[in-house]
Amino acid sequence: MEYEKNAGVDFIVHYLRFRKNTSAIGIYTGNHPSRFIEAADDSVWKIIGGREIEWKIGRSDGRLMAETVLEMFLNPGPDYRGEIFINRNRVHIFVELTNRRDLERLITFCQTLRLVRPSIPLRDRKNRS
Repeated sequence: MEYEKNAGVDFIVHYLRFRKNTSAIGIYTGNHPSRFIEAADDSVWKIIGGREIEWKIGRSDGRLMAETVLEMFLNPGPDYRGEIFINRNRVHIFVELTNRRDLERLITFCQTLRLVRPSIPLRDRKNRS
């Protein structure tokens, strides 16, 4: 698996790619997510952090994708297993698919993520012992 992180002034995007030229997961944390899919072909409902959320499925620039946006002012729940620190209000999770068969596998992977809003802002964590 490959990991990449891009940070801007008010956002961070995490990318997970399982192999080159295959399906990938992107996780945007910030206050102004932009959806990629303009007109969804389909949707599925899945549980993340004890909340039922809707994944929109469709195409963006010819790529098959699924995406959802989580509002993080809600408690994400104690059942997360992975861990990504969140200090923004919205999390946009998007999945780039090479084929429809990968959809269930990658959304199931996303359901295991642990989204944590730290008690100390990230920029201040380095200054504390």
